[in-house]
Amino acid sequence: MTTALDLFSSAVREKIAPTLRAAGLQGSGGSYYLPSKTHFALLGFQKSQSSTSADVRFTINLKVVSLATWQQMRDARPDFPPKPAPNTRYVTFEWHKRIGELLPNGEDTWWHFRAGRDNSATIAEVIDDLIKVAVPAIRRQLETATL
Repeated sequence: MTTALDLFSSAVREKIAPTLRAAGLQGSGGSYYLPSKTHFALLGFQKSQSSTSADVRFTINLKVVSLATWQQMRDARPDFPPKPAPNTRYVTFEWHKRIGELLPNGEDTWWHFRAGRDNSATIAEVIDDLIKVAVPAIRRQLETATL
């Protein structure tokens, strides 16, 4: 039987990633970035720890932080990685949002992929929110960045 994780991974690889790439992002799996010479501009899929083989629960995180600021933070905190992870909140020097904060209701939003079910409506909703909300929000942050 195909697990919810298999369905989720397949949807990201076959439907969501091509849409993100068409919007100018690069990456694969659960982590994508918008190329920039001055900032890390990241988008990450975060799966809930409560996900099971029957139900994968996930959300999307967005992050923009300047390369210079990140290097300063790494100089002060050698435990920081060479580049930030989209699903990790570090401190207040970054712009970090969950996609739900940017949606009309402003509430934390998690989607589900369920084994044995048609998840096409979820895929369509996620793609719509990525293209209409998430990617434009990252681009706006890059245009106005003072981080």
